[in-house]
Amino acid sequence: MIFKLERKLKSNKFKLTSWFKMQLFFLFCIGNFLGNVNASSAHFEVEVPLKSFQGQTPNAASPVVHHAFKEMLVNVTGTETILTTKEVIQAMSEMDRYINQFSFHQPTPTERTVKIQFNGALINQLLSATKMPMLEDNKPLTLVWLVVERDKKPKWVSADSELELKQQIESAFARRGFPVVFPLLDLAETTVISEKDIWNGMVTPLAETANRYDAKAVLIGKLSGQPGDYQSHWTFLGEGESSHTWDIKETEQGTLFNKALEQLASQFIKGKKEQKTVAVQTENKANHAFQNMKLIISGINNMEQHAKIEGLLRNFSFVKEVEIVQISPEETIFKMRVTEGRDAVVKSMASIQFLAEDSTRLGLEGEDRSQALVYKMVEEL
Repeated sequence: MIFKLERKLKSNKFKLTSWFKMQLFFLFCIGNFLGNVNASSAHFEVEVPLKSFQGQTPNAASPVVHHAFKEMLVNVTGTETILTTKEVIQAMSEMDRYINQFSFHQPTPTERTVKIQFNGALINQLLSATKMPMLEDNKPLTLVWLVVERDKKPKWVSADSELELKQQIESAFARRGFPVVFPLLDLAETTVISEKDIWNGMVTPLAETANRYDAKAVLIGKLSGQPGDYQSHWTFLGEGESSHTWDIKETEQGTLFNKALEQLASQFIKGKKEQKTVAVQTENKANHAFQNMKLIISGINNMEQHAKIEGLLRNFSFVKEVEIVQISPEETIFKMRVTEGRDAVVKSMASIQFLAEDSTRLGLEGEDRSQALVYKMVEEL
């Protein structure tokens, strides 16, 4: 069963009356929220599980909306720091502006969820105002190797051991929309690496294990301590040779895992920035291999001649781009982007038999043509 209400912002076709607003909020007042929140950063959509269906006052809806809004922001940025910015605090008092639509769902007779879709354009404006980077929609799969100290001995955290810890860190991953996988810990892996190796900081063999799971990143952690005093050490291995380590101390394990994942998010953002920087540098380096060259030809009488000359120029392997930038009764000016120097270009131009160099036009009209190639038509095409 689905109860759906949709509101189009700034539309004259659909205006909310005070009565309708109260009914809208009343639908929200069916209980407190529990459990994980699933958010899609691509559509700024959040689905919140609801605990009960007992009616409450209309104001009781706002915690549900605000909770969903906060979880969406954590999902798209990877950090709770976004929630403390003045821009987000102000936005929390203007929730009407940010909601596009919401719907209630009843997947089972005893379970209900509310799905809220926020306005993507306004969220992007909000994030831009906070100057906080946004995670990419295509978040990389992370392989997690985790050990915990029990009775002064390291122990694997996996589906077969320390399941509660595994679920806690999976929840921290899910909150940010990060896909995660834990190792199988089969014979092929445990003969290469042991809990003790990880505890002693031997992480080099783990870099190769990412290929087995098609993971783009490896997160290695070791946990120790007791309630009120937890310690952890983390190592991130990214694509290439990128790596980063950090330590976290917290009184609660849930808080510790959230802070660990904030560090992971920052590494993903840093990695994307570095990739973009390398791409720009590579492009700039490639651009430096080219040079622009001006070619001036006089005596061209019609468009057919223009087209034939342009075609011949494009046939030269060193010419990457060519365009006509000026046509006058006296001459035509071509702009070429070439990979060879002037001498190589002149040598190749000699193969065009109906053109000849024309030094008499180098200084016409007071223009500096010393770097241009100047030719004239010596026969009709």
